[in-house]
Amino acid sequence: GTGTGTGTASTSAPIRLPDTGAPASPRARLLTPFPVVRIRGSVTSIGARIALLTVRAPRGSRIEARCRGRSCPARRVILRSARVTRVRALERNFRSGTVIEVLVTRRGRIGKYTRFRVRSGRAPARTDSCAAFASRSRTRC
Repeated sequence: GTGTGTGTASTSAPIRLPDTGAPASPRARLLTPFPVVRIRGSVTSIGARIALLTVRAPRGSRIEARCRGRSCPARRVILRSARVTRVRALERNFRSGTVIEVLVTRRGRIGKYTRFRVRSGRAPARTDSCAAFASRSRTRC
């Protein structure tokens, strides 16, 4: 089965990695197993329907999902990973131009950043990169 995790939805500014007050360790290791962000849905005439948004990540990882656009139900959702976690708040219809960002982090580890941009009549465009825990920069994995 899939764990649903618990979380809150709120309005907020851009995604920021949690600040520990110390710079990221140059020897930080990747999260293991490395997170997998998946969506399933269909293309609509004005955007896309996301029927399932899941994150597979190590237990206890922090999952932050952010949505920008007119069709967003919540600006930000924060969850704790339960191995496979559904982000139910973002399973719905989205208009083209909407951007969904998912950030998976854990203290002292290099996490994952995934961005989906909903397009009209086509599958959402996807961008993946790595993100250091105490840094705002994203890098190639």
